[in-house]
Amino acid sequence: MSSHDSIGAVPPKMGFLERLSERFNPILVKEVRQALRGNYFRWTFWLTVSGGTVAAIGHIALAGADRSNGQQFFMLMFTCLAIAALGLVPFFAFIAMGNEWDENTYDLLCLSDLKPRHIIAGKVYSSGIQTLLYFSAFGPFLIFAFLLQGVDLGVVAFLLLLTLMLSVILSTLAVMLSTTTTKRFARMFFQAAIAAGLSIVISVLISIAGEMIRSPQTIYEPEFALGMTLVSSIVIWIAAFAFVQAIGRLAHPEENSSTPARTIALIGVPVAVAGMAATCLSAHGMFGSNRGDLATIFFMFAGSVLFMVSIGFAGEAERLGRRVRMTIPTKRWAAFLVTPMLPGGARGLAFFLMTSFLLAGSLTATRFIFGDRLSDLLDSSTLGMLVAIAYGFTYLTLPRPLFRVSKKVTPAARRMLIVVLFAGGVFLPAIITALLGGSPMGAFEHFGNPPWVLYEIMNSGFPSGAVETILGFVAIGILISARAIWRSYSEVMHFSAVARDRARATSSGVTANVDATE
Repeated sequence: MSSHDSIGAVPPKMGFLERLSERFNPILVKEVRQALRGNYFRWTFWLTVSGGTVAAIGHIALAGADRSNGQQFFMLMFTCLAIAALGLVPFFAFIAMGNEWDENTYDLLCLSDLKPRHIIAGKVYSSGIQTLLYFSAFGPFLIFAFLLQGVDLGVVAFLLLLTLMLSVILSTLAVMLSTTTTKRFARMFFQAAIAAGLSIVISVLISIAGEMIRSPQTIYEPEFALGMTLVSSIVIWIAAFAFVQAIGRLAHPEENSSTPARTIALIGVPVAVAGMAATCLSAHGMFGSNRGDLATIFFMFAGSVLFMVSIGFAGEAERLGRRVRMTIPTKRWAAFLVTPMLPGGARGLAFFLMTSFLLAGSLTATRFIFGDRLSDLLDSSTLGMLVAIAYGFTYLTLPRPLFRVSKKVTPAARRMLIVVLFAGGVFLPAIITALLGGSPMGAFEHFGNPPWVLYEIMNSGFPSGAVETILGFVAIGILISARAIWRSYSEVMHFSAVARDRARATSSGVTANVDATE
């Protein structure tokens, strides 16, 4: 037997690149290899690059010796890059995740040691690699536009960074949407919706790029820096929420996939507070507008996002999973505080109330800090803020009796009931009024339409009968949900007590028969 065949032979030492590749996400390696070998990326990449090259040559030939066409050349090349990075890459991310269901390869991924976060991260990383390939192809063209004069280098750098960030974020959203269903027909519907949404985003970005190229001084103004910081924070928060949602879709049913999403949603509260402070600062020192109204409008936007997020939480199953029960704190005060962050539909209602009142209190404090008097804090903006919370709580609560009709109602069906009820409350009275001969615009002036009620409150006070109607809605919601919320807290406190008993038994060395499944 030769020395090469001996059992104790030392394996050859790996080089730096080989060691580095071992640390890469395996899904990233798989997706990049499939993309480079697949027809979709191969054809779209070369068609896009070839089309951009032909367009560039044609533009230069038509422009002749005129060196002032740098702006037009940049917009032509940036349009090609935007279509590729914001259109083709996110769409491919959606298809790549859907192929795991169609080709039955997801079961093989589950049998491996890969966790859901590794799978989702690998898909997103792969999209980032594809975007960088498009950047490497179109980057020289965009720099050449700067050499043609008429283009600010700072604007070029900003637009490239913005496009890269949007590409990764849109890819994350696409992967999240692809994890929502394993049905091919449903994904076809999502594909059409994604294509329409990406087209809108591309058009908006191209319009913004055109304005920046024509007015490059805009990006150096303090208002622009403040606005972009706020918008970037919101967009990054949306991407982070989509990321954890996608992970939750792939997680085991007994896993706690709700708490990470609620944590990200809770992180959005200080982001919203910063936004309200920014609007107050902008109105005070830059625009001279009414600070209270601007901050309240931002609160309404943040509250609307919070309501949409809470729809998913309010539709969850009520019982805590076995793995979740093992993570409940042993201290009573800690278990009480953490209850809104745990899975469960009733705890989702508690989460909505907690975060809504945190936002409302932050808005009041922000306005007070920026100089509003106590009398100003009790104006119509504050009333509208409370009414918005009341409407959100009511629409999340009213479908709950339908949840008890059958125990087989899935969380997806529960969420759909909430959406249908909200849409019905807004549109059904309007349709009936229009059919009876009412005016099309006036048909939406009813108490089931929160935007109209809030608009009336902030502009002309409460409409006639609004107070009684809103209080009636809130009373019904409390009657429906009070018991469920109480039971959800009781369940958490029960398992917290079980955890304390187990800890005491373990510390004393006595084996206790504690049944944590009851």
